[in-house]
Amino acid sequence: DSLVRTDPDADLVRRLKASGDDAGHCFALLMTRHGAKLRHRAARILGDECEAEDVVQETWVAVLQGIR
Repeated sequence: DSLVRTDPDADLVRRLKASGDDAGHCFALLMTRHGAKLRHRAARILGDECEAEDVVQETWVAVLQGIR
């Protein structure tokens, strides 16, 4: 028997698209999984922590809007 592997992020996005009761929870999990890495990369690229935080927030807003 072969095991079917699923991408946990894909599962969260699928659940988020369904906009069920756990949509907020799914979005929070995605932010928790990827937020620090995004902030770190943005800060390295921009050279400014505050600007990086703004860019990351705008990115999350765009993600949420794009999913819907």
